[in-house]
Amino acid sequence: MRVIENATVIGRSNGENNVIVVLNENTGRKVKMINLKGFDLELGAEGRIQYLKGSVNHIIQFETEMAEEFA
Repeated sequence: MRVIENATVIGRSNGENNVIVVLNENTGRKVKMINLKGFDLELGAEGRIQYLKGSVNHIIQFETEMAEEFA
């Protein structure tokens, strides 16, 4: 299993394969993944992503980054 700590969703397709394109903010590298679990990932969503690396990368978990506001 692999983890990208600072990931941003930069592309997606809805359909049979449900493909997601994620940008690794640390390296600037783009990674294409399959969203088999049906996570609701909007464009621009940021957070930590866990995936299985293989001939096709499969998303295991996506934890959104929570923005904290101070009054």
